[in-house]
Amino acid sequence: TVIEYNLPVGVHTELVVFNGTGQLVENLVDEFQAAGIHKVSFHASGLSDGIYFCQMKAGNHQQQNKMILQK
Repeated sequence: TVIEYNLPVGVHTELVVFNGTGQLVENLVDEFQAAGIHKVSFHASGLSDGIYFCQMKAGNHQQQNKMILQK
């Protein structure tokens, strides 16, 4: 899966994936990123079917999206 997001300004960005019980599955990004469109690959081949949450923190902005993994 490719996760794409756009940053209007350069900012420290964190992008993490949690499982349905709130456990951290993978830390995808934890660094300063320049303004613009960014793409990150998330490989879920070792994960079981279920609901996962992708959470992004960029400066004062925070967003969380639900992902459903079905093999």
